[in-house]
Amino acid sequence: MIMKLRPDPPRAAAYLRRLWLAILLCLPLSQPAAAAEATVYAELNASLFKPGQNQFGNKVPLPPGGCSRPGSGCSTSYYGVEANLGTIKKQINRSSSDPKHHIYQAIDTTYKEIKLYSGPNEAVVKFRITAFSENYQKNHYGGSLYEELNFGNMIGSCQQVQGYNTTANYQFEWSHPQGQKSVCYKRVATNNHYINISSSHFKYELIALNPTGLDNGTYYGEVTYTVGDGQQVDLGHADYGGNRSLTIKIAATVKNEFQVRFPAGSERAALEPAGGWQSWLQQGSVPAKLSRDLGFSLSSSARFSMHLFCQYYSGGGCALRRDNGGGEVPIQVAVSMPGVHSSQGGAPASRYPLGMSRREFQPSGQVSTSAAQLHFEMQRSDMAAIVRQPGARYRGDVTVVFDASL
Repeated sequence: MIMKLRPDPPRAAAYLRRLWLAILLCLPLSQPAAAAEATVYAELNASLFKPGQNQFGNKVPLPPGGCSRPGSGCSTSYYGVEANLGTIKKQINRSSSDPKHHIYQAIDTTYKEIKLYSGPNEAVVKFRITAFSENYQKNHYGGSLYEELNFGNMIGSCQQVQGYNTTANYQFEWSHPQGQKSVCYKRVATNNHYINISSSHFKYELIALNPTGLDNGTYYGEVTYTVGDGQQVDLGHADYGGNRSLTIKIAATVKNEFQVRFPAGSERAALEPAGGWQSWLQQGSVPAKLSRDLGFSLSSSARFSMHLFCQYYSGGGCALRRDNGGGEVPIQVAVSMPGVHSSQGGAPASRYPLGMSRREFQPSGQVSTSAAQLHFEMQRSDMAAIVRQPGARYRGDVTVVFDASL
Protein backbone atom coordinates (compact mmCIF):
# COMPACT_ATOMS: atom_id res chain seq x y z
CA MET A 1 0.00 0.00 0.00
CA ILE A 2 1.30 3.44 -0.91
CA MET A 3 0.41 6.39 1.22
CA LYS A 4 0.71 10.03 0.03
CA LEU A 5 1.00 12.66 2.71
CA ARG A 6 -0.61 16.00 1.85
CA PRO A 7 -0.69 19.17 3.96
CA ASP A 8 -4.08 20.15 5.16
CA PRO A 9 -5.18 22.87 2.68
CA PRO A 10 -6.62 25.27 5.25
CA ARG A 11 -3.53 25.02 7.46
CA ALA A 12 -1.13 25.50 4.53
CA ALA A 13 -3.06 28.55 3.31
CA ALA A 14 -3.00 30.05 6.80
CA TYR A 15 0.75 29.47 7.02
CA LEU A 16 1.37 31.15 3.70
CA ARG A 17 -0.73 34.13 4.70
CA ARG A 18 1.17 34.49 7.96
CA LEU A 19 4.54 34.23 6.18
CA TRP A 20 3.58 36.84 3.55
CA LEU A 21 2.36 39.17 6.30
CA ALA A 22 5.63 38.83 8.20
CA ILE A 23 7.65 39.73 5.10
CA LEU A 24 5.42 42.67 4.39
CA LEU A 25 5.87 43.99 7.93
CA CYS A 26 9.67 43.66 7.69
CA LEU A 27 10.02 45.75 4.49
CA PRO A 28 9.86 49.21 6.11
CA LEU A 29 12.76 48.27 8.40
CA SER A 30 15.26 48.33 5.48
CA GLN A 31 16.97 51.70 5.10
CA PRO A 32 16.39 53.43 1.75
CA ALA A 33 19.39 54.80 -0.12
CA ALA A 34 20.00 58.51 0.30
CA ALA A 35 19.99 60.00 -3.18
CA ALA A 36 21.43 63.38 -4.05
CA GLU A 37 20.92 65.27 -7.31
CA ALA A 38 22.86 67.90 -9.21
CA THR A 39 22.09 69.52 -12.55
CA VAL A 40 24.68 70.62 -15.10
CA TYR A 41 23.83 73.03 -17.88
CA ALA A 42 26.12 72.79 -20.89
CA GLU A 43 26.27 74.28 -24.37
CA LEU A 44 27.98 73.25 -27.60
CA ASN A 45 28.42 75.62 -30.53
CA ALA A 46 28.97 73.02 -33.23
CA SER A 47 30.55 74.04 -36.54
CA LEU A 48 31.16 72.18 -39.77
CA PHE A 49 34.35 74.25 -40.09
CA LYS A 50 35.61 73.05 -36.69
CA PRO A 51 34.74 69.35 -36.62
CA GLY A 52 37.13 68.78 -33.70
CA GLN A 53 35.15 71.17 -31.50
CA ASN A 54 33.16 68.59 -29.58
CA GLN A 55 33.35 69.65 -25.93
CA PHE A 56 30.41 71.29 -24.20
CA GLY A 57 31.06 74.39 -22.14
CA ASN A 58 29.52 74.81 -18.70
CA LYS A 59 26.58 77.25 -18.57
CA VAL A 60 24.32 78.44 -15.78
CA PRO A 61 20.81 79.83 -16.40
CA LEU A 62 20.49 83.49 -15.40
CA PRO A 63 18.17 84.26 -12.51
CA PRO A 64 15.46 86.94 -12.67
CA GLY A 65 17.15 90.31 -12.73
CA GLY A 66 20.31 89.01 -14.41
CA CYS A 67 23.85 88.95 -13.08
CA SER A 68 24.10 92.66 -12.34
CA ARG A 69 21.95 92.36 -9.23
CA PRO A 70 24.14 91.76 -6.13
CA GLY A 71 23.64 88.33 -4.62
CA SER A 72 21.88 87.00 -7.72
CA GLY A 73 23.98 83.85 -7.65
CA CYS A 74 24.08 83.68 -11.44
CA SER A 75 27.56 82.27 -11.78
CA THR A 76 28.68 78.73 -11.13
CA SER A 77 30.06 78.16 -7.66
CA TYR A 78 33.74 78.94 -7.24
CA TYR A 79 34.28 75.22 -6.89
CA GLY A 80 32.03 73.99 -9.68
CA VAL A 81 28.57 72.40 -9.65
CA GLU A 82 27.09 71.73 -6.22
CA ALA A 83 26.56 68.10 -5.24
CA ASN A 84 24.30 68.26 -2.21
CA LEU A 85 25.41 65.11 -0.38
CA GLY A 86 24.25 66.36 3.00
CA THR A 87 26.58 66.35 6.00
CA ILE A 88 29.22 63.60 6.06
CA LYS A 89 30.94 63.04 9.42
CA LYS A 90 34.59 62.10 9.30
CA GLN A 91 37.27 61.36 11.92
CA ILE A 92 40.82 62.45 11.16
CA ASN A 93 43.56 60.23 12.62
CA ARG A 94 47.20 61.08 12.05
CA SER A 95 48.38 57.81 13.59
CA SER A 96 46.56 55.68 11.01
CA SER A 97 48.49 54.20 8.12
CA ASP A 98 45.24 54.01 6.18
CA PRO A 99 45.05 57.06 3.87
CA LYS A 100 41.27 57.06 4.23
CA HIS A 101 41.69 58.45 7.74
CA HIS A 102 43.40 61.50 6.24
CA ILE A 103 42.27 64.08 3.65
CA TYR A 104 41.28 61.65 0.94
CA GLN A 105 39.52 61.43 -2.41
CA ALA A 106 39.06 58.44 -4.71
CA ILE A 107 36.93 59.38 -7.71
CA ASP A 108 35.84 57.28 -10.68
CA THR A 109 37.03 59.51 -13.52
CA THR A 110 36.38 57.21 -16.46
CA TYR A 111 34.19 58.48 -19.30
CA LYS A 112 30.58 57.34 -19.07
CA GLU A 113 28.78 57.03 -22.42
CA ILE A 114 25.29 58.48 -22.08
CA LYS A 115 22.36 58.95 -24.42
CA LEU A 116 20.63 62.32 -24.24
CA TYR A 117 17.30 63.10 -25.86
CA SER A 118 15.65 66.19 -27.30
CA GLY A 119 12.20 65.01 -28.37
CA PRO A 120 12.82 62.29 -30.98
CA ASN A 121 16.46 63.35 -31.46
CA GLU A 122 19.26 61.46 -29.74
CA ALA A 123 22.77 62.60 -28.80
CA VAL A 124 25.49 60.22 -27.63
CA VAL A 125 27.94 61.95 -25.27
CA LYS A 126 30.78 61.08 -22.91
CA PHE A 127 30.75 62.41 -19.35
CA ARG A 128 33.37 62.31 -16.61
CA ILE A 129 34.12 64.07 -13.34
CA THR A 130 37.36 66.06 -13.63
CA ALA A 131 37.58 67.74 -10.22
CA PHE A 132 35.99 67.42 -6.80
CA SER A 133 35.88 69.84 -3.88
CA GLU A 134 35.03 69.48 -0.22
CA ASN A 135 34.36 71.87 2.64
CA TYR A 136 35.83 70.62 5.93
CA GLN A 137 34.06 72.20 8.88
CA LYS A 138 35.14 71.61 12.47
CA ASN A 139 32.51 70.85 15.06
CA HIS A 140 34.43 72.07 18.09
CA TYR A 141 35.83 75.33 19.42
CA GLY A 142 39.47 76.22 19.09
CA GLY A 143 41.98 77.65 16.66
CA SER A 144 42.13 77.57 12.89
CA LEU A 145 41.09 74.27 11.34
CA TYR A 146 43.63 74.79 8.54
CA GLU A 147 46.46 75.05 11.07
CA GLU A 148 45.15 72.17 13.13
CA LEU A 149 45.12 69.83 10.14
CA ASN A 150 48.73 70.73 9.27
CA PHE A 151 48.64 68.41 6.27
CA GLY A 152 51.56 67.33 4.14
CA ASN A 153 52.16 67.18 0.39
CA MET A 154 49.78 65.66 -2.12
CA ILE A 155 50.16 61.91 -2.60
CA GLY A 156 48.75 60.68 -5.90
CA SER A 157 48.23 62.18 -9.35
CA CYS A 158 45.82 64.99 -8.37
CA GLN A 159 46.54 68.69 -8.41
CA GLN A 160 45.12 71.21 -5.97
CA VAL A 161 43.22 73.76 -8.04
CA GLN A 162 41.79 75.95 -5.30
CA GLY A 163 42.12 76.27 -1.55
CA TYR A 164 40.33 78.52 0.92
CA ASN A 165 40.28 78.55 4.71
CA THR A 166 38.78 80.40 7.66
CA THR A 167 38.94 79.70 11.38
CA ALA A 168 36.25 77.04 11.19
CA ASN A 169 36.44 75.87 7.55
CA TYR A 170 38.90 74.48 5.08
CA GLN A 171 37.61 74.24 1.49
CA PHE A 172 39.68 72.72 -1.29
CA GLU A 173 39.36 71.41 -4.85
CA TRP A 174 41.47 68.69 -6.41
CA SER A 175 41.57 67.95 -10.12
CA HIS A 176 41.68 64.30 -11.15
CA PRO A 177 43.21 62.75 -14.27
CA GLN A 178 41.21 60.29 -16.31
CA GLY A 179 41.41 56.79 -14.91
CA GLN A 180 39.46 53.88 -13.51
CA LYS A 181 39.73 55.41 -10.05
CA SER A 182 41.89 58.42 -9.23
CA VAL A 183 43.15 58.13 -5.63
CA CYS A 184 44.78 61.10 -3.88
CA TYR A 185 45.34 62.12 -0.27
CA LYS A 186 47.24 64.36 2.12
CA ARG A 187 48.39 63.13 5.51
CA VAL A 188 47.36 65.24 8.49
CA ALA A 189 49.10 65.98 11.79
CA THR A 190 45.88 66.03 13.84
CA ASN A 191 44.77 63.04 15.88
CA ASN A 192 41.19 62.03 16.71
CA HIS A 193 39.78 65.18 15.19
CA TYR A 194 36.11 65.09 14.12
CA ILE A 195 35.06 67.19 11.16
CA ASN A 196 31.96 67.57 9.00
CA ILE A 197 32.07 67.59 5.22
CA SER A 198 29.31 70.14 4.84
CA SER A 199 29.29 70.70 1.08
CA SER A 200 30.77 69.19 -2.07
CA HIS A 201 31.13 70.36 -5.65
CA PHE A 202 32.44 68.85 -8.87
CA LYS A 203 33.62 69.87 -12.31
CA TYR A 204 33.15 67.78 -15.43
CA GLU A 205 33.81 67.14 -19.10
CA LEU A 206 30.96 66.54 -21.54
CA ILE A 207 31.95 65.53 -25.07
CA ALA A 208 29.71 64.94 -28.10
CA LEU A 209 30.69 61.94 -30.22
CA ASN A 210 29.17 63.43 -33.41
CA PRO A 211 28.88 67.19 -32.86
CA THR A 212 28.05 68.30 -36.40
CA GLY A 213 25.47 65.51 -36.78
CA LEU A 214 23.29 66.86 -33.96
CA ASP A 215 20.18 68.89 -34.53
CA ASN A 216 19.80 72.11 -32.59
CA GLY A 217 17.97 71.84 -29.28
CA THR A 218 18.42 71.02 -25.60
CA TYR A 219 19.14 67.37 -24.86
CA TYR A 220 18.37 65.78 -21.49
CA GLY A 221 19.72 62.75 -19.67
CA GLU A 222 21.44 61.68 -16.47
CA VAL A 223 24.23 59.60 -14.95
CA THR A 224 24.42 58.19 -11.42
CA TYR A 225 27.48 57.67 -9.17
CA THR A 226 27.54 55.67 -5.95
CA VAL A 227 28.88 57.59 -2.94
CA GLY A 228 30.57 56.10 0.11
CA ASP A 229 33.53 54.13 1.41
CA GLY A 230 34.81 52.08 -1.53
CA GLN A 231 32.24 53.55 -3.95
CA GLN A 232 32.67 55.63 -7.13
CA VAL A 233 32.89 58.84 -5.09
CA ASP A 234 34.90 57.90 -1.99
CA LEU A 235 35.91 60.59 0.52
CA GLY A 236 37.49 58.15 2.97
CA HIS A 237 36.35 56.46 6.14
CA ALA A 238 33.32 58.43 7.30
CA ASP A 239 29.70 58.28 8.31
CA TYR A 240 27.89 58.91 5.03
CA GLY A 241 24.45 58.57 6.59
CA GLY A 242 23.60 55.32 4.83
CA ASN A 243 24.01 54.16 1.24
CA ARG A 244 24.26 57.20 -0.96
CA SER A 245 24.17 58.03 -4.63
CA LEU A 246 24.65 61.15 -6.70
CA THR A 247 22.49 61.51 -9.82
CA ILE A 248 23.79 64.16 -12.20
CA LYS A 249 21.08 65.47 -14.50
CA ILE A 250 22.33 66.91 -17.79
CA ALA A 251 20.74 69.67 -19.86
CA ALA A 252 22.96 70.08 -22.92
CA THR A 253 22.11 72.69 -25.55
CA VAL A 254 23.40 72.31 -29.11
CA LYS A 255 23.68 75.41 -31.28
CA ASN A 256 24.97 74.69 -34.73
CA GLU A 257 26.75 77.59 -36.36
CA PHE A 258 25.44 76.45 -39.73
CA GLN A 259 23.75 73.27 -40.83
CA VAL A 260 21.81 72.23 -43.93
CA ARG A 261 20.16 68.85 -44.34
CA PHE A 262 18.33 67.42 -47.33
CA PRO A 263 16.19 64.28 -47.05
CA ALA A 264 17.06 61.15 -48.98
CA GLY A 265 16.08 61.36 -52.66
CA SER A 266 16.72 65.09 -52.95
CA GLU A 267 19.46 64.52 -55.51
CA ARG A 268 16.80 64.21 -58.24
CA ALA A 269 14.10 66.74 -59.15
CA ALA A 270 11.70 65.77 -61.98
CA LEU A 271 9.85 68.85 -63.32
CA GLU A 272 6.12 68.33 -63.92
CA PRO A 273 2.95 70.38 -64.38
CA ALA A 274 0.74 71.01 -61.40
CA GLY A 275 -1.59 67.99 -61.20
CA GLY A 276 0.53 65.86 -63.53
CA TRP A 277 0.63 65.37 -67.31
CA GLN A 278 -3.03 64.38 -67.88
CA SER A 279 -4.08 67.71 -69.44
CA TRP A 280 -1.20 67.51 -71.90
CA LEU A 281 -1.82 63.86 -72.77
CA GLN A 282 -5.59 64.17 -73.17
CA GLN A 283 -6.03 67.69 -74.50
CA GLY A 284 -2.61 68.73 -75.72
CA SER A 285 -2.76 71.93 -73.67
CA VAL A 286 0.60 73.43 -72.81
CA PRO A 287 1.04 73.66 -69.00
CA ALA A 288 1.59 77.07 -67.42
CA LYS A 289 4.92 75.86 -66.04
CA LEU A 290 6.87 72.80 -65.01
CA SER A 291 8.12 72.77 -61.43
CA ARG A 292 9.43 70.80 -58.48
CA ASP A 293 9.96 71.85 -54.84
CA LEU A 294 12.58 70.20 -52.64
CA GLY A 295 12.34 70.66 -48.87
CA PHE A 296 15.34 70.91 -46.55
CA SER A 297 16.17 71.91 -42.97
CA LEU A 298 18.34 74.87 -42.08
CA SER A 299 20.03 75.85 -38.80
CA SER A 300 22.04 79.04 -38.66
CA SER A 301 22.73 82.06 -36.52
CA ALA A 302 25.24 83.71 -38.85
CA ARG A 303 25.24 85.24 -42.32
CA PHE A 304 25.67 82.92 -45.29
CA SER A 305 25.50 83.03 -49.07
CA MET A 306 24.07 80.82 -51.81
CA HIS A 307 24.88 80.47 -55.50
CA LEU A 308 24.60 77.94 -58.33
CA PHE A 309 26.96 75.81 -60.37
CA CYS A 310 25.37 74.58 -63.62
CA GLN A 311 26.19 71.79 -66.02
CA TYR A 312 24.53 73.89 -68.73
CA TYR A 313 24.18 77.66 -68.51
CA SER A 314 21.62 80.08 -69.81
CA GLY A 315 22.27 83.74 -69.11
CA GLY A 316 22.96 84.10 -65.40
CA GLY A 317 21.30 80.81 -64.49
CA CYS A 318 21.07 77.14 -65.39
CA ALA A 319 19.54 75.22 -68.30
CA LEU A 320 18.52 71.68 -69.29
CA ARG A 321 19.74 70.04 -72.50
CA ARG A 322 17.88 67.53 -74.66
CA ASP A 323 19.27 64.00 -74.80
CA ASN A 324 20.95 63.05 -78.11
CA GLY A 325 21.76 66.66 -78.85
CA GLY A 326 19.52 69.60 -79.42
CA GLY A 327 18.74 72.88 -77.80
CA GLU A 328 18.86 74.01 -74.21
CA VAL A 329 15.95 75.28 -72.13
CA PRO A 330 16.49 77.70 -69.21
CA ILE A 331 15.16 76.94 -65.72
CA GLN A 332 14.75 79.21 -62.72
CA VAL A 333 15.91 78.30 -59.22
CA ALA A 334 14.65 80.08 -56.11
CA VAL A 335 14.77 79.50 -52.34
CA SER A 336 12.37 80.01 -49.41
CA MET A 337 13.74 80.04 -45.85
CA PRO A 338 11.41 81.16 -43.01
CA GLY A 339 13.15 83.49 -40.59
CA VAL A 340 15.81 84.48 -43.11
CA HIS A 341 16.06 87.67 -45.17
CA SER A 342 18.31 89.02 -47.88
CA SER A 343 21.37 90.93 -46.68
CA GLN A 344 20.84 93.29 -49.64
CA GLY A 345 17.68 95.25 -48.89
CA GLY A 346 16.23 92.97 -46.23
CA ALA A 347 13.64 91.22 -48.42
CA PRO A 348 12.32 87.97 -46.91
CA ALA A 349 13.81 84.82 -48.39
CA SER A 350 10.52 83.74 -49.95
CA ARG A 351 10.97 82.36 -53.49
CA TYR A 352 14.11 84.42 -53.63
CA PRO A 353 15.84 83.90 -57.03
CA LEU A 354 19.26 82.24 -57.15
CA GLY A 355 21.90 82.42 -59.86
CA MET A 356 25.61 82.10 -60.48
CA SER A 357 26.38 85.24 -58.49
CA ARG A 358 26.32 85.07 -54.70
CA ARG A 359 23.16 85.96 -52.82
CA GLU A 360 23.78 86.83 -49.18
CA PHE A 361 21.28 86.03 -46.42
CA GLN A 362 20.94 86.97 -42.77
CA PRO A 363 18.98 84.87 -40.21
CA SER A 364 16.75 86.68 -37.72
CA GLY A 365 18.65 85.46 -34.67
CA GLN A 366 19.17 81.72 -34.23
CA VAL A 367 17.07 80.07 -36.96
CA SER A 368 16.23 76.38 -36.96
CA THR A 369 13.60 75.40 -39.52
CA SER A 370 12.60 72.30 -41.46
CA ALA A 371 10.27 74.29 -43.73
CA ALA A 372 12.91 75.64 -46.13
CA GLN A 373 12.48 74.83 -49.85
CA LEU A 374 14.30 75.01 -53.15
CA HIS A 375 12.02 75.83 -56.11
CA PHE A 376 12.87 74.64 -59.66
CA GLU A 377 10.69 76.00 -62.46
CA MET A 378 10.48 76.17 -66.24
CA GLN A 379 8.11 78.85 -67.55
CA ARG A 380 5.65 78.38 -70.47
CA SER A 381 7.52 80.97 -72.53
CA ASP A 382 10.60 78.70 -72.45
CA MET A 383 8.79 75.49 -73.42
CA ALA A 384 8.31 76.11 -77.15
CA ALA A 385 11.09 73.65 -78.08
CA ILE A 386 9.83 71.02 -75.65
CA VAL A 387 6.24 70.87 -76.93
CA ARG A 388 7.60 70.30 -80.47
CA GLN A 389 9.57 67.26 -79.26
CA PRO A 390 7.09 64.89 -77.55
CA GLY A 391 8.88 62.05 -75.78
CA ALA A 392 12.18 63.91 -75.62
CA ARG A 393 14.10 64.09 -72.33
CA TYR A 394 15.82 67.22 -71.08
CA ARG A 395 18.17 67.13 -68.15
CA GLY A 396 21.11 68.80 -66.45
CA ASP A 397 22.93 69.03 -63.12
CA VAL A 398 22.36 71.99 -60.83
CA THR A 399 24.58 72.38 -57.75
CA VAL A 400 23.35 74.68 -54.98
CA VAL A 401 26.24 76.02 -52.91
CA PHE A 402 25.74 77.17 -49.29
CA ASP A 403 28.72 79.19 -48.07
CA ALA A 404 28.87 80.19 -44.40
CA SER A 405 32.48 81.40 -44.47
CA LEU A 406 31.80 84.91 -45.72
